[in-house]
Amino acid sequence: MKLKYLLLGIPLSIAGYATVILTEKPKDKVSEVISGWSQSYEKEVYDNTLMIAKSYTEDEQSRINYTSCFVSKLKLKYPNGMQSIIKDSLRKTYEKFGFECASQIKDIAWNDKVKEQLFNSLMQYPMLKDLTLEKRTKFCNCYIKELQLMFPNGLNNQVSPEIHDKITLKCANRVTKEYNSR
Repeated sequence: MKLKYLLLGIPLSIAGYATVILTEKPKDKVSEVISGWSQSYEKEVYDNTLMIAKSYTEDEQSRINYTSCFVSKLKLKYPNGMQSIIKDSLRKTYEKFGFECASQIKDIAWNDKVKEQLFNSLMQYPMLKDLTLEKRTKFCNCYIKELQLMFPNGLNNQVSPEIHDKITLKCANRVTKEYNSR
Protein backbone atom coordinates (compact mmCIF):
# COMPACT_ATOMS: atom_id res chain seq x y z
CA MET A 1 0.00 0.00 0.00
CA LYS A 2 1.28 3.42 -0.82
CA LEU A 3 0.45 5.07 2.48
CA LYS A 4 1.66 8.44 1.34
CA TYR A 5 -0.94 8.40 -1.39
CA LEU A 6 -3.64 7.33 1.04
CA LEU A 7 -2.56 10.07 3.39
CA LEU A 8 -2.21 12.89 0.90
CA GLY A 9 -5.16 12.23 -1.31
CA ILE A 10 -7.66 13.16 1.35
CA PRO A 11 -5.74 16.03 2.97
CA LEU A 12 -5.54 17.73 -0.31
CA SER A 13 -9.27 17.62 -0.47
CA ILE A 14 -8.85 20.13 2.35
CA ALA A 15 -6.82 22.23 -0.04
CA GLY A 16 -9.62 21.62 -2.47
CA TYR A 17 -12.20 22.94 -0.09
CA ALA A 18 -9.99 25.96 0.48
CA THR A 19 -9.84 26.37 -3.28
CA VAL A 20 -13.61 26.04 -3.55
CA ILE A 21 -13.80 29.12 -1.38
CA LEU A 22 -11.69 30.87 -4.00
CA THR A 23 -14.26 29.99 -6.63
CA GLU A 24 -16.91 31.88 -4.73
CA LYS A 25 -15.59 35.31 -5.67
CA PRO A 26 -17.40 38.59 -5.08
CA LYS A 27 -19.23 39.73 -8.21
CA ASP A 28 -16.60 42.33 -9.11
CA LYS A 29 -13.91 39.63 -9.38
CA VAL A 30 -15.96 36.95 -11.13
CA SER A 31 -15.40 38.39 -14.60
CA GLU A 32 -11.64 38.09 -14.07
CA VAL A 33 -11.96 34.35 -13.41
CA ILE A 34 -14.70 33.39 -15.87
CA SER A 35 -12.42 33.63 -18.89
CA GLY A 36 -9.98 31.15 -17.34
CA TRP A 37 -7.06 31.25 -14.98
CA SER A 38 -5.93 34.83 -14.40
CA GLN A 39 -2.55 35.32 -12.76
CA SER A 40 -4.13 36.42 -9.48
CA TYR A 41 -6.57 33.48 -9.46
CA GLU A 42 -3.79 30.98 -10.17
CA LYS A 43 -1.63 32.57 -7.46
CA GLU A 44 -4.44 32.24 -4.90
CA VAL A 45 -4.98 28.57 -5.75
CA TYR A 46 -1.21 27.94 -5.74
CA ASP A 47 -0.67 29.75 -2.43
CA ASN A 48 -3.55 27.90 -0.75
CA THR A 49 -2.28 24.53 -1.94
CA LEU A 50 1.29 25.37 -0.89
CA MET A 51 0.07 26.41 2.55
CA ILE A 52 -1.73 23.09 3.00
CA ALA A 53 1.30 21.13 1.76
CA LYS A 54 3.41 22.95 4.35
CA SER A 55 1.63 21.10 7.13
CA TYR A 56 2.68 17.73 5.65
CA THR A 57 6.35 18.21 4.90
CA GLU A 58 9.17 20.45 6.00
CA ASP A 59 10.96 19.94 2.70
CA GLU A 60 10.43 23.14 0.71
CA GLN A 61 11.22 21.61 -2.68
CA SER A 62 8.73 18.79 -2.06
CA ARG A 63 6.03 21.35 -1.25
CA ILE A 64 6.79 23.34 -4.38
CA ASN A 65 6.86 20.24 -6.59
CA TYR A 66 3.63 18.93 -5.10
CA THR A 67 1.87 22.27 -5.47
CA SER A 68 3.05 22.74 -9.05
CA CYS A 69 1.86 19.25 -9.96
CA PHE A 70 -1.52 19.81 -8.30
CA VAL A 71 -2.22 23.24 -9.81
CA SER A 72 -1.10 22.21 -13.31
CA LYS A 73 -3.52 19.27 -13.18
CA LEU A 74 -6.32 21.58 -12.06
CA LYS A 75 -5.59 23.98 -14.92
CA LEU A 76 -5.63 21.15 -17.46
CA LYS A 77 -8.88 19.69 -16.13
CA TYR A 78 -10.63 23.04 -15.68
CA PRO A 79 -9.16 25.41 -18.30
CA ASN A 80 -12.00 27.89 -17.74
CA GLY A 81 -11.52 28.03 -13.98
CA MET A 82 -13.44 26.24 -11.25
CA GLN A 83 -16.15 28.70 -10.32
CA SER A 84 -18.94 26.75 -12.02
CA ILE A 85 -17.87 23.25 -10.94
CA ILE A 86 -19.99 21.41 -8.37
CA LYS A 87 -18.20 21.20 -5.02
CA ASP A 88 -18.56 17.41 -4.75
CA SER A 89 -17.00 17.00 -8.17
CA LEU A 90 -14.14 19.28 -7.12
CA ARG A 91 -13.61 17.27 -3.93
CA LYS A 92 -13.24 14.07 -5.95
CA THR A 93 -10.84 15.81 -8.33
CA TYR A 94 -8.74 17.11 -5.43
CA GLU A 95 -8.52 13.65 -3.92
CA LYS A 96 -7.50 12.16 -7.26
CA PHE A 97 -4.86 14.81 -7.90
CA GLY A 98 -3.67 14.51 -4.30
CA PHE A 99 -2.98 10.83 -4.91
CA GLU A 100 -1.36 11.49 -8.27
CA CYS A 101 0.93 14.26 -7.00
CA ALA A 102 1.84 12.63 -3.67
CA SER A 103 5.01 11.16 -5.14
CA GLN A 104 6.40 14.71 -5.12
CA ILE A 105 6.53 14.69 -1.30
CA LYS A 106 9.77 13.31 0.12
CA ASP A 107 9.10 13.36 3.84
CA ILE A 108 5.92 13.68 5.87
CA ALA A 109 6.50 14.88 9.41
CA TRP A 110 4.30 13.57 12.23
CA ASN A 111 1.89 16.19 13.52
CA ASP A 112 -1.72 16.20 14.68
CA LYS A 113 -3.02 17.07 11.23
CA VAL A 114 -1.13 14.21 9.57
CA LYS A 115 -2.33 11.75 12.21
CA GLU A 116 -5.92 12.96 11.86
CA GLN A 117 -5.82 12.63 8.08
CA LEU A 118 -4.26 9.20 8.27
CA PHE A 119 -6.87 8.13 10.81
CA ASN A 120 -9.69 9.39 8.57
CA SER A 121 -8.19 7.65 5.55
CA LEU A 122 -7.77 4.37 7.40
CA MET A 123 -11.35 4.55 8.68
CA GLN A 124 -12.46 4.37 5.03
CA TYR A 125 -10.28 1.34 4.34
CA PRO A 126 -12.48 -1.35 2.68
CA MET A 127 -11.28 -4.20 4.88
CA LEU A 128 -12.64 -2.38 7.94
CA LYS A 129 -16.10 -1.66 6.56
CA ASP A 130 -17.81 -4.52 8.42
CA LEU A 131 -16.28 -3.68 11.80
CA THR A 132 -18.03 -1.63 14.45
CA LEU A 133 -16.98 1.98 14.85
CA GLU A 134 -15.23 1.07 18.11
CA LYS A 135 -13.18 -1.72 16.47
CA ARG A 136 -12.29 0.44 13.46
CA THR A 137 -11.19 3.22 15.78
CA LYS A 138 -9.00 0.85 17.81
CA PHE A 139 -7.50 -0.62 14.65
CA CYS A 140 -6.71 2.81 13.18
CA ASN A 141 -5.18 4.08 16.41
CA CYS A 142 -3.07 0.92 16.63
CA TYR A 143 -1.94 1.29 13.00
CA ILE A 144 -0.86 4.90 13.51
CA LYS A 145 0.93 4.07 16.76
CA GLU A 146 2.83 1.23 15.07
CA LEU A 147 3.79 3.47 12.14
CA GLN A 148 5.07 6.09 14.56
CA LEU A 149 7.14 3.47 16.36
CA MET A 150 8.65 2.29 13.06
CA PHE A 151 9.10 5.78 11.63
CA PRO A 152 9.55 8.14 14.61
CA ASN A 153 10.87 10.96 12.41
CA GLY A 154 7.95 10.83 9.98
CA LEU A 155 7.13 8.96 6.82
CA ASN A 156 9.67 8.98 4.06
CA ASN A 157 8.59 7.94 0.63
CA GLN A 158 6.24 4.94 0.92
CA VAL A 159 5.36 2.26 3.39
CA SER A 160 6.19 -1.02 1.69
CA PRO A 161 3.46 -3.63 1.26
CA GLU A 162 5.39 -5.86 3.67
CA ILE A 163 5.36 -3.24 6.42
CA HIS A 164 1.71 -2.45 5.75
CA ASP A 165 0.82 -6.15 5.98
CA LYS A 166 2.84 -6.59 9.16
CA ILE A 167 1.15 -3.62 10.88
CA THR A 168 -2.29 -4.62 9.60
CA LEU A 169 -1.91 -8.16 10.92
CA LYS A 170 -0.54 -7.00 14.26
CA CYS A 171 -3.36 -4.49 14.80
CA ALA A 172 -6.08 -6.85 13.55
CA ASN A 173 -4.82 -9.52 15.98
CA ARG A 174 -4.67 -7.01 18.81
CA VAL A 175 -8.23 -5.80 18.21
CA THR A 176 -9.55 -9.36 17.79
CA LYS A 177 -7.77 -10.59 20.92
CA GLU A 178 -9.08 -7.69 22.96
CA TYR A 179 -12.68 -8.35 21.91
CA ASN A 180 -12.43 -12.12 22.27
CA SER A 181 -11.23 -11.74 25.86
CA ARG A 182 -14.33 -9.77 26.87
